[in-house]
Amino acid sequence: MTYDDKNDAAISKLDPAMQHKVRHLLDRLVLVAEDILLTRGLATNEEQNDLYAQGRTKPGAIVTNAKAGQSVHNYGCAIDFVPVGPLGVPLDKRYKLEWAALGRYESIAAIAKEIGFEWGGDWTSFPDKPHLQYVDGLSLTDLKNGKRPSEAKAKRERRKDSEEKLRIAEMAQKRKLNPDRQKRLTAFVNRMKRLLERF
Repeated sequence: MTYDDKNDAAISKLDPAMQHKVRHLLDRLVLVAEDILLTRGLATNEEQNDLYAQGRTKPGAIVTNAKAGQSVHNYGCAIDFVPVGPLGVPLDKRYKLEWAALGRYESIAAIAKEIGFEWGGDWTSFPDKPHLQYVDGLSLTDLKNGKRPSEAKAKRERRKDSEEKLRIAEMAQKRKLNPDRQKRLTAFVNRMKRLLERF
């Protein structure tokens, strides 16, 4: 993907379970020719208070109602993202950030929710379309008290999903396909095998 280095840097600072979940999401997005840039991950208390001040004591629009310690970002269990586009352009040729991205936040969120994320776009009081979080049933109080989502569970779910995608792709390889499709499918199979070797 175009933004691998930036995304990798942001992912490396997240909670371990969240790291697996975000990589799981990126694996899934490749299957539908989607790409995202992570614009925010782990936030320090100072960063969170600075963001909270925007639109209150600092110029700009209000973008959060959460002070330091009240945001899942403070615990490394949330990301904000922007779609990279346009949709349909090969992943290695994408360069434009799609801040408006009509409908794409919803389609990306639908994939994320399938694998356990909560989407800020579903919030009624302060919808936040670029926001995804993974707390696996934990409350903000749980996070404040040091509890975190299970890394083992997140890793297990990612592996199981990857094995299933690999199985389907290998079955598809047995069919008579046009050369371009066969090439892309082979690249995907090889990618999944390399991924599974790391587990």
